[in-house]
Amino acid sequence: SAGMRGGRANWAAMALGDPRLDRERFRATSPFNFIANIRAPLFVIHGRLDYNVDIQQYRALVGQLRKHGKEFETMTERYQGHGFFAESASVELHERIEKFLAENL
Repeated sequence: SAGMRGGRANWAAMALGDPRLDRERFRATSPFNFIANIRAPLFVIHGRLDYNVDIQQYRALVGQLRKHGKEFETMTERYQGHGFFAESASVELHERIEKFLAENL
């Protein structure tokens, strides 16, 4: 809901600062700007109902990982948010994490 989005945005601004007011700090600390430095495979997970991380941020990250030739896997869930709370989605997520770690550690 819009109220939840606003509440989360306010929390993020309080905890992290406001990117409109401190653009340079955000640019200097954003993981998005350091993708070229990634040395290990990544497992990128996104719930389409996530109000904290917009789907466009997920897509941009995946695009940059591809652009830089990074090894990664993805998992998206249409009906999950910032956390996979439905039992079936949670079980699948943890199975995928276990498999990813077994293959990459």
